[in-house]
Amino acid sequence: MTDFPASGALPYLTVRGAREAIEWYGKTFGAELDGEPFVLEDGQIGHAELRLQAGMIYLAEEFPGMGLTAPGAGATSVTLVLPRWILSGPTAEAPDR
Repeated sequence: MTDFPASGALPYLTVRGAREAIEWYGKTFGAELDGEPFVLEDGQIGHAELRLQAGMIYLAEEFPGMGLTAPGAGATSVTLVLPRWILSGPTAEAPDR
């Protein structure tokens, strides 16, 4: 697997059927695996990196026990992976809501 992409946010998709999703992203967008997926003892894909023409997508099978569930039909679930330098600074504060 490659070094963390240099700029921007990185989408991390939680899916049901990671192998099928990888195949679909390949056929639909020309995505290619960047390295081998991390496969867990139960055979599920715990992490895969897909390289697109203009970026990367991280993808993993859902893990309800960790609070990572794939969306239902017609819904979307994405986690953003941000480089540490975006989060670092003199202070880190949540915006008022």
